[in-house]
Amino acid sequence: MKKTLFILCLLSSVVALAQINPIIVQNGNTLRYASSLDSAVIIATGGDTIYLPAGVFAAPTTFNKKLAILGVGYRTDSSRYSGTTIITGNLTIGTSGSNSFLTGLNIVDQLTLSSVSGVNIANCKIQGLQVHLLNANNLLRECIIGTIPYYGSFWQRYTIQNSIIENSIDLYYVTVVNSIFLNANSGLLFSSSRGTRSQAYLTNNIILLNNSN
Repeated sequence: MKKTLFILCLLSSVVALAQINPIIVQNGNTLRYASSLDSAVIIATGGDTIYLPAGVFAAPTTFNKKLAILGVGYRTDSSRYSGTTIITGNLTIGTSGSNSFLTGLNIVDQLTLSSVSGVNIANCKIQGLQVHLLNANNLLRECIIGTIPYYGSFWQRYTIQNSIIENSIDLYYVTVVNSIFLNANSGLLFSSSRGTRSQAYLTNNIILLNNSN
């Protein structure tokens, strides 16, 4: 009887914790809790890790520190037990956010990388990616990317690896390796307006053209 009561109490605690679904900010062995992604970013210090559970979270108003943000995933099939982590609004990583790491997120609006280097993004779904004045060593890998539009910016130094690009992409100082362009003729693929300055490097990719006419 006592064993049964203990198990019931344990299950009740697990259910209660699951319903709370907190955002956890980790600094070494210290854990803090936040009710929103914005507040988590505010209380975090550079080098902290933010753990996001399943749910929908508004993008923070500012992201100018080195952080690791870990969601539970974006794929419905592989996350059917834990759910998915969805970010709404424009998630912007600014200059001081260099060397940040994002994974397991479904960014349904836009991710902006501005004047950063060393940003590593893995296993994310990104509806729109805007890049501006990037330095070296920015990497997106195992991602699904909707559109990377042409905004007239330059020095877009980043690499896309083992990913799927669903729509158009402006290739200016961009390296794309082992990836798939699903609909390459839906927009600008190679930037001819920049002439010899458009130093893109593509290797071992699949480019699918949807010629419906």
